[in-house]
Amino acid sequence: MDLQVLLRHTKLNQFVIGSAQWWEHVSSVGTPIQIPRSNGTTDLIFLWQEQRHESEHKAIYIEINGVVNHHDFNAAELTRYLGTDVYYYVCNIESSWNGTYALIPVFQEAMQPAYLGDKQQQITQHRDWIMKRREHHIADPFNKMNLHYGQWATSHSRSYLAPSVIHPAWTDYDQNSASQDWASLCRTHLYKSKLLQQNRRFWTYSTAEENHDDLPLVILLDGEFWVESMPVMGPLNFCTEHDLLPPAVYVMIDAISVQQRGEDLTCSPIFWQAVIEEIIPMVAEHYSVSSNKDKVTVVGQSYGGLSALYAALNWPEHFSNALSQSGSFWWPNMSLMHNSHQADIIQSIPETLYLDNDIEALGEKYRLNIYMEVGIREKVMVPLAEHIHSKLKMNNHNTIIELYDGGHDRLIWREGIIKGLIWLMNK
Repeated sequence: MDLQVLLRHTKLNQFVIGSAQWWEHVSSVGTPIQIPRSNGTTDLIFLWQEQRHESEHKAIYIEINGVVNHHDFNAAELTRYLGTDVYYYVCNIESSWNGTYALIPVFQEAMQPAYLGDKQQQITQHRDWIMKRREHHIADPFNKMNLHYGQWATSHSRSYLAPSVIHPAWTDYDQNSASQDWASLCRTHLYKSKLLQQNRRFWTYSTAEENHDDLPLVILLDGEFWVESMPVMGPLNFCTEHDLLPPAVYVMIDAISVQQRGEDLTCSPIFWQAVIEEIIPMVAEHYSVSSNKDKVTVVGQSYGGLSALYAALNWPEHFSNALSQSGSFWWPNMSLMHNSHQADIIQSIPETLYLDNDIEALGEKYRLNIYMEVGIREKVMVPLAEHIHSKLKMNNHNTIIELYDGGHDRLIWREGIIKGLIWLMNK
């Protein structure tokens, strides 16, 4: 739809598009501009002001989590308005969506290339370009809800159409403009793992008073993100102070690298042996943590969501609780993920998934508590998660699955961590 026609529904209509007054108003109201419709959808208008430099950007791409299909060869791109410094992108979306987006201004060398070869070769080239252009992701300068610090905050902006999803525990973090070194409030552990044959790192953080004992233990995978990029310690304090969570010890395990993460979190028994035989004993040297399996919880997202459930199913004598967010239950069938954008991909889902055997093998000796969530815009991930949830139910485990209107998005996972821990730790 034409930008001028859309803006008739906003106060921007009183200014000339691209004028100084127009941009001043954009800056005061923030972006994306939201125009609710009577049919339960909302028009979102994303804006970019191109600065008058000697070298102008050749394209302004946009990534909207769960909305823009980045598998599409026609990359979503902002349109320049009639030779002005205004670039815009419009989408219409259900008013229940929440998520993140990034603007991607690029010069000639980073523009989308022409793909060569057969279909599969082109898919590979496109995937490689999508990965490389992430270096150019930036937060929207006009977004009023941008987070103020952390590497993740520099390349992501938030947009809430249904803001009730935000847990109050995150309010202080969202509103605090002062950078706080949360990592310094954690105890950092560096050690040489005999089992993994490499140097490893993890952090510990306690929300308990010094005299507390038999404390619940919570293990968070992808720990470097929850310590350095989206520190979860403040929200955990909030929940403890408001009696939403019991005092506990939290262990955040560093993924180290993308490659190492792919090895550790894809149902690796040696990784979990290292957690059980090396990491937990080190934690016990500093904190009075419980040895009761019912007071130990594993938390993970994506590969981590797969791994958290895998750990509970295979070492139920150590872990009774798992919080699995957007679990990669397609693994090891990589084609399910690589072709997840195809309309008929659901027909390719196998009758048996990797974790099915673990669920069946566990039998009735142990009853696990499993909190699962997945975004309805994660396509094939939804039926896969529902399949696992159904299998757990059939085997008498205490499990719940929550669906949210969003994508594979850490912004929503941070809310799910809080909601899931409250459900699991108050049994």
